[in-house]
Amino acid sequence: LILVGFAAATVRPADVRAMDRTSWSRLAVIGIVGGSVPFILFFGGLAMASAPSAAFIHKTLFVWVALLAVPLLGERLGWIQVGALATLLAGQAIVAPPRDVAWGTGETLIAAATLLWSVEVIVAKRLLGTVPAAVGAAGRMGIGLVLLLGYLAVSGTLGDLLALTPAAWGWVLLTGLLLAGYVSTWYAALRRAPATVVTSVLVVGAVITAALQSVQKGALPEPSAIGGYVLIAAGAVAVAVLASRRHAAV
Repeated sequence: LILVGFAAATVRPADVRAMDRTSWSRLAVIGIVGGSVPFILFFGGLAMASAPSAAFIHKTLFVWVALLAVPLLGERLGWIQVGALATLLAGQAIVAPPRDVAWGTGETLIAAATLLWSVEVIVAKRLLGTVPAAVGAAGRMGIGLVLLLGYLAVSGTLGDLLALTPAAWGWVLLTGLLLAGYVSTWYAALRRAPATVVTSVLVVGAVITAALQSVQKGALPEPSAIGGYVLIAAGAVAVAVLASRRHAAV
């Protein structure tokens, strides 16, 4: 609702009227493969999978986006860029090592959600070439909201949502504000930069989370984890710098 309101306040009606059938179709696909189905799969899988395996699978999003962006978006990856992506993956493996992973239904659901989100990035990148980012973000979560409410109704759990206490709704509002900020800036970035770069920089969120946890606990992470965070930061910076140089050369 926040994103729909923001789009209504900032997007010119002429821009919406100019959207053709292809743009509306892509927006609908984004609502399905980005704003609804993968959330059901991810949180269902999270309830069954082990925490380390769930974290590692989800953080491989940038790998799948890179594999799809080269043939479908025409993005180019040289050996240096591949090395930077490998550095990111190595850092993830150190921070959230997939040790003692027994692949099961939960891991399969999380992997399916991650793949759907990678498809969303490709479709959104194509959509945002002609549509304002605010419209894409509002469509992703607006259409997703309708589908998720429909899923709750069909599964017989809509009553649980209506039974939330005022305190719970307060947390819903807070996380909703954070999610609205995330989706709006994510789509704004995706409109301006290559999909591979945007998803790679997103991995730096793990470093920020670790810093916040350190402040909260008053203790530094394990030395091995610090090494992983350094690799993540270095890989993300390398991807961004290489993309900037290539853009400047063009």
